Amino acid sequence: MLPSPGNGARSISTAGKEPAKTTGPPLDNLALLQMSAPAVGSVRGKVPLKPGRSLLDWMRLGKSGKDLAGTNGKLLRVTTEELARHCKEDDAWMVLNGRVYNVTPYMEYHPGGVPELMKGAGIDGTLLFNEVHRWVNYESMLEKCLVGKYIPSAVKTEKSNSIDNLKTKASADGISSPSYSWSQTETTVTVLLLSAGSEAVEQEQVVVDHSNRSFVLRLLIDDYVFRVELELADDISKYSVSANALTGKIEVVLTKEVPGKMWLSLERDGNKNILQKKRIDEDVEFRKFSVTSITSVTHDTKLLCLELPLGMHMIVPVGCHVFVSDTISGELVTRSFTAVPPSLSLEKPDEPLTYGRYLHLMIKIYPDGLLTPSIGNLKPGDTLDVSTTYSGNFRLSVLKDIRRLILYAAGTGFTPMASLLHHCLIKPNRTVRDVVLIFFNKQTRDILWKEQLDQLSSSVSGFSVHYVLSEPPSDWTGLTGRIRKELLEELSPKPADEEKVLLCVCGPTQFTQKVLKFAGELGYSDEQMFAFTG
Repeated sequence: MLPSPGNGARSISTAGKEPAKTTGPPLDNLALLQMSAPAVGSVRGKVPLKPGRSLLDWMRLGKSGKDLAGTNGKLLRVTTEELARHCKEDDAWMVLNGRVYNVTPYMEYHPGGVPELMKGAGIDGTLLFNEVHRWVNYESMLEKCLVGKYIPSAVKTEKSNSIDNLKTKASADGISSPSYSWSQTETTVTVLLLSAGSEAVEQEQVVVDHSNRSFVLRLLIDDYVFRVELELADDISKYSVSANALTGKIEVVLTKEVPGKMWLSLERDGNKNILQKKRIDEDVEFRKFSVTSITSVTHDTKLLCLELPLGMHMIVPVGCHVFVSDTISGELVTRSFTAVPPSLSLEKPDEPLTYGRYLHLMIKIYPDGLLTPSIGNLKPGDTLDVSTTYSGNFRLSVLKDIRRLILYAAGTGFTPMASLLHHCLIKPNRTVRDVVLIFFNKQTRDILWKEQLDQLSSSVSGFSVHYVLSEPPSDWTGLTGRIRKELLEELSPKPADEEKVLLCVCGPTQFTQKVLKFAGELGYSDEQMFAFTG
């Protein structure tokens, strides 16, 4: 199979790393396109490729201007029936996370061989990909092969027993739509959403956007978004959002600007329906977030505190990212950046994070980057176009019963780890007993939040941090070099039988691949590893 998908569209790594301008493809994308080893926990491997079928050859083909998708530049809406017709080696389409790709031209370039790739021809190959390399960003690899959007139907195909049909059924059934109701008193209006089934709902899954009389509620559950569009009968002075994880109840209380006035309706055009979409099919909308403060973290990295637009409420969950967009030289540029806590200090309150009114982004400024130089020139009072939703597939539920958490980070791959450390070490009701961070950087000056990490290490029992430098100073007494198996053996040895352990990794693609490969060789199962990508 092809390397499997990551999470971001038109985005860089989850850590917010931006490739410099080059004449060839970014190094990270090159690494994404060719795996150097079989998948962790898999028997699949590479096969010999014909001359002229290397990774660089594929990249050159993508830049040649040839119509690799075979659609003359048009994006199509592809039904299940149409997809099933393209199931031959010389005519193969495949669905990955709701998008259809023509993988025919990639056949001879696939390191895993043609037969492996053909397993997904004519069907939805998402689950098959996720079984092999779920951390890899397939979008940059198949960008020129995009046919269009997949429109699944209930019609059975010849491959009726394939994983595709199981996936289609799950997607068609999806998650039951939550129920919706509202009530009022003389001073307030209460909107209730009750998630169906046993789905636990956290406040982070509720995004609110209020402007004038428009009030939009979005509930994010797994791969789906449920949207309620309301038209307020009168003005409100404020609102509050709460969620009960045990009951699945979301309660939004609106405070009336004019007490005593009873509202006759709340639905837009009398429509009480809840709109349901797959999150991947939802258009990304942007609003202007205000820059309230900018703090230097290192010589080339800044911490931005952004205030959400008036009326908007959004708390970005641990390990998830938002999209930032700007027009550079007349061209729209979009990148993804992982949200971080305001700090890892044990003394500073984190009210802005708690109430969903502020967003913090830790961004490395690349002098030759496309987007980050303009971000580096921002000052308090300026605005930045940020998405009104977030993306990412990490769920805090994976930490349930985990007793040992191992974090491997390189450079700005630290950003999702910062949120994990904040959740596991600073928030109350700590459940993870032992946490270790192995943090790779070039020089001492590149280490993000080193002072705070050292303070945590000395103050919080069960937490330790190891710094690894590739360009250490002469007086450095810590670990040196790059990622290697011997280091994993020393710092994160083979887990004991039945041990509740989770190893997370984030950084440049080759770094991530090596950590997962070495951890797999040491005996970590797929369920005991998680890679942040995007």
